[in-house]
Amino acid sequence: MTKALPYTALMLFLSFLTSCKTPQRIYNPNAKFGQEPTMNIPHTGPIVDEPTGSDWKTSEINTVDAIPGEDQTTTPISHPFESSPVYFSYDSAVVGQAYDDLLKSVADYMTSNPTYKLTVGGHCDQRGSDEYNRALSERRALAVKQAIIAFGASDSQVNTIGYGEEKQAATGTDLAAYAKNRRADFTMFAK
Repeated sequence: MTKALPYTALMLFLSFLTSCKTPQRIYNPNAKFGQEPTMNIPHTGPIVDEPTGSDWKTSEINTVDAIPGEDQTTTPISHPFESSPVYFSYDSAVVGQAYDDLLKSVADYMTSNPTYKLTVGGHCDQRGSDEYNRALSERRALAVKQAIIAFGASDSQVNTIGYGEEKQAATGTDLAAYAKNRRADFTMFAK
C-alpha cells in the first residue's frame, strides 16, 4: 500500500501538467522569437452565425455578398488586398511578423478612407470539429483586426467573422491545401 502512494501522487501530478491549457496567442508586433506575447486582448463579441428563425426567412440578405452583422446600406467594393490573405500555422492564431507590411498597408488604406468598413474573415482547414474550427477562425480574425488597429486603423472600421471551415480556398486533403485554408482574408464595404 505504501509503495503505491508515491506512484499515485506522481500520476496525479503528471495528469495535472498535461491538462493545463496554453495561453491564447495573439498578434504582438513587439514579441521576441520564442517568447509569449504580452498583449492581452479581450474577446469583443460572439462568433457570428447565420440568422435563425422567422427573421432569416423574411430578411433580404444576399447570402453571397452580405456579411452577417453588416449594415445593409453598405456595398462590397474592390480593394488592393483582395488577393493578399494572412496565413496561419496549424492550430495557431499568431500573426507572423512577415505580415507587418501588409497589415500596415491595410491600416493606412483604412485611415485614408474613413467611410470604408473592413471585415476580416477567419478560416480553418477541415481538420477539427465544427465548433473548434469556428472558434479558432474567430481568434484568427480578431488577431488580424488587432494588428490592423495597432498600425493605426480605427476600431470602428474593422469587423470580424469566423467562418470555420465553411469557405475553403483549396480543395483536397493534403498539406498544401490545408495551408491555403488556414487564413484570414479581407472584405471591404463602402457606404
